[in-house]
Amino acid sequence: METPTASKFLKLAARSYEKGEYGKALQLVEEGLRFEPDNAKLLEMEKKASNALHQMSEKHGEEFSKIAEAEQYHLQSTWILHELQANI
Repeated sequence: METPTASKFLKLAARSYEKGEYGKALQLVEEGLRFEPDNAKLLEMEKKASNALHQMSEKHGEEFSKIAEAEQYHLQSTWILHELQANI
């Protein structure tokens, strides 16, 4: 198994960023910063991914809100179904 390093996390973050997976890119950057808190390239990627995520949320905020609400209802209905099945 390879030893994790800041540069490996940066590469993974850059790939995620290029795919439009900005949240994942931020998570990977955070992991890399644990190894090198002052790494300029990681800090720059953090800014890029954060800005992209912010722009995306402004552009699609209402859509995300509706998706999150639907997911919450789904989780609640699944929980209720399990509770009903457990009590039968």
